[in-house]
Amino acid sequence: MQPRRMLVTDAATQPPRQSSVWLIMTLGRRMKTFAVRCIIELQGDSRLLKLHRYEERITLWAASDFDSAIKMAEVEAKEYGKEEVGVLDFAQAFKLYDTVIPEKNGAEIFSLIHESDLEPNDFIDRHFETEK
Repeated sequence: MQPRRMLVTDAATQPPRQSSVWLIMTLGRRMKTFAVRCIIELQGDSRLLKLHRYEERITLWAASDFDSAIKMAEVEAKEYGKEEVGVLDFAQAFKLYDTVIPEKNGAEIFSLIHESDLEPNDFIDRHFETEK
């Protein structure tokens, strides 16, 4: 099954800001910065009242395009969540407007734990699928 991928927005299609596009020269290629959201289903906890726990993580990536950023984020999420139930087949990416050079590719910039009775696909549909 192909993961569901959603391109939230592309800075190039938005009105220009003071620093609308930035480029990093890496190995002779122009790189942009992307923030990518992945969802990891965490191990259950008998103390919780909800059936599932999901961790929403956003990480930063220097990449040439959306697909490359998403692929790197999915690999990192699988490694990060290897002790957990698994990574949901879902990723969202945003190309940043401003120059941000992460200390390392995949730096975590946001994390939030959700407790829910929704099954994985229903959880994604309820909280992240904006096209419906």
